[in-house]
Amino acid sequence: NDRPWLGGLLGQVLQGQVDEMIAGFFRSEYLVHWVTFSLTRQAPEQPIVSFKWHCDKGPSSHLKLIVYLNPTAEHGGNTEFMDLDDTLAVAQQGYLFGWSKTRTGDVAHLSRLAGRPLATEVREREAGEAVLFQPSRVLHRGVSPTRGDRLAATLCLLPSPVHWRRAF
Repeated sequence: NDRPWLGGLLGQVLQGQVDEMIAGFFRSEYLVHWVTFSLTRQAPEQPIVSFKWHCDKGPSSHLKLIVYLNPTAEHGGNTEFMDLDDTLAVAQQGYLFGWSKTRTGDVAHLSRLAGRPLATEVREREAGEAVLFQPSRVLHRGVSPTRGDRLAATLCLLPSPVHWRRAF
């Protein structure tokens, strides 16, 4: 509820190369549709469906920016991705937008669906580092923190006719 604080934080995040990448993707200005701050507790597995392979529903042209507020090496949590080709191979089998209860965290299961081996990518992130991706087009899943609690800020970004500060 502290809009000045949130505006200051967004100003630190949405600048320089990050701002250029987002505006370049949309070929326009953009706005912050929503922001969430999450604390994910250390656990062998999370009950939340976001920790199983999925693509986000929503506008086809939106971006998600996940800012890690503490280093992934500290907590063991992360976000894992598949590339567009592997996502397409799974999508052609009807997996992407099925029921949440049918989501899986098992890459071997998705490989069987796709009829070929699938590769995933996950990279350690320092506090303050972020990942920017197309959540409706790229299979992704949260990786449960195993050594400590994960803190993250997640932004949903949409194209806009006005600068994000004005839309904010």
